Amino acid sequence: MSNAKNTLTTPLSFHFGALGLFLPALLFSAASIVLFACQRVFDLSALAAAAFVSLALGALLCKTPTRYWEAAVRSAASPLTASVLMLLLAGGVFSALMKASGLAAALAGLAGGFFTGSGIVLAGIFLTCALLATATGSSISTILTAAPVFLPAAAALGVDPSAASGAILSGAIFGDNLSPVSDVAIISAMTQTESDGSPAELGAVVASRAPLALAALIVALPLFLLHDGKLSAEAAASEFDAASLLMLIPVALLILLAVRTRNALFAMTAASLAAAAIGLAAGIYTPQDLFRTSNSGAEGALVDGIRSVSGLMLMLLSLLSLTGILEASNLAETFAEKLKRTSGGSLASETLIAAASLLFTALFAAVTSVSAAAAGTLSNRLCRQSVDACRRANLVAGFANSLPVLLPFSAFMLITASAAEAALGAGSVQGVEIAKSAYYPAALFLVLTASIVCRAIRSRRSALASELHSTETSHA
Repeated sequence: MSNAKNTLTTPLSFHFGALGLFLPALLFSAASIVLFACQRVFDLSALAAAAFVSLALGALLCKTPTRYWEAAVRSAASPLTASVLMLLLAGGVFSALMKASGLAAALAGLAGGFFTGSGIVLAGIFLTCALLATATGSSISTILTAAPVFLPAAAALGVDPSAASGAILSGAIFGDNLSPVSDVAIISAMTQTESDGSPAELGAVVASRAPLALAALIVALPLFLLHDGKLSAEAAASEFDAASLLMLIPVALLILLAVRTRNALFAMTAASLAAAAIGLAAGIYTPQDLFRTSNSGAEGALVDGIRSVSGLMLMLLSLLSLTGILEASNLAETFAEKLKRTSGGSLASETLIAAASLLFTALFAAVTSVSAAAAGTLSNRLCRQSVDACRRANLVAGFANSLPVLLPFSAFMLITASAAEAALGAGSVQGVEIAKSAYYPAALFLVLTASIVCRAIRSRRSALASELHSTETSHA
C-alpha cells in the first residue's frame, strides 16, 4: 500500500528534463499560433488533433509512460473537465436555439434607433457581461450566454463581430477576476497564508482587489466608447418579428437562475428547455426546426448546437489532460525548490509573483483555475514574508486574467471564438482581431504593473525618509 502511495505522489520525470516536460505544451502553442495567427484558419478539429498529438508526444518523453497516461486520464475525468465539457454542450444547444429564433434581428430592429455609434454598443456589451460574470462567478457561462444574444444583434447593427466578441471576453474576465464566487478568486485566496500561518480571508482579498479591477475597467471603458464605426442605417429601420422578443424570457431566466443557484449548467439547460417550449408555443419554431432526419442524417437546431461545439470539446479534453500532466510533474514545487534561496524586497517578490502567474497561465493555456493554484502555491512558499496574503492573491489572480487569456491558444480565446462562430457562422471572427478588441485584460495588466512600480517607489521613498530621520537623530 505504501509503495502504491509513493508511486502516486512521486512527480513525473521526463527525458531531457524541463525540455521534455514543456515540449508538448510548446508544440500545441506553436500549432495554435500557426493556425490562428499565421494562416488565419479557425479549425478546432485540426487544433484538437494537434492537442492529442502533443499529449501523445509527452508520453514518449516521460520516463514512466503508464503513470503519464494515468495522470492524463485523471485530469480528463476530473470535475473541472466534466463541468467545462457539459457546460459547452449545454451552451451549444442554447446558442443554436437563440440563433434559430430570430431574436438577434428583433433586438437590432428594436435598438437600432437608440444608438449613434458602435462604441456605445460595445461599451454596453462589456458592462452587461461584466455584471453577469461578477454575479455568477463564471466567465465561461457568461461567454456562452452573451454570444448568441449580443453577437448577432451587434452584427445586424453593423458592429464588427470581432470587436463585439472582445467586449464579451473583457466583461467575462472582469467577473472572473473580481467575483467572490469565481473559482480563480477562491483558489488565489485559498493558496495564500499570512506570516503567522493563518489563511487569507476571501472577503478581505476581494475587497482589496476591487480598486485594481475597477481601475482597469475605467481604463478599458473609454476604449470601447471610442471604437470607430457607425451603425447600419438599415438596421434601425428594418422590420422584425415581434414574437421573437419572447426569447428574452429564457435569457432572463438563465441569468436569474445562474445568479440565484450559482450553477451555470442547471441555468443553461433550464433556459434551453424554456426556449424550446416558448418557441414552439409561439410558433417561432416548428418541431422540425429543432430536430429532423433526412437521407443525409439528423438536422435541426439541437443537432447543430452540439456539432458547433464538438471540435472545441475534443480539443479541450486533450488540453485539460495536458494540464494534468503538468500538475503531476509538481511544476510549482519544482520552481519553489529552485528559487527558495531567492531573496529581495517587495519589488523583487511582487515581480516574481507576476512572472510566475503569467508563465503558469500561458503554460496551462489560460485555464486560470489551474494556473492560479500553481502560481499561488509558488508565491505563498517564496514570498509569504515579504508580501501580505491579500496582495499575493490579487497579483496571482490579476496577472492570470491579463495578457495570457489573449494568446491564440488560450482556452478563453478558443471558447469565445467558437461561441462567435456558433452564433454567426464559420469565418465570422478571427482570434487575433478578438484579442485586439479585448481591452480589459490588457488594461488589467497595465494597472497591476503600475501598482507594483508605484508600491516600489513608495517603499523606496519611505526607506530614504527613515534613513534621513535616523541620520538627523544621530547627529542631534
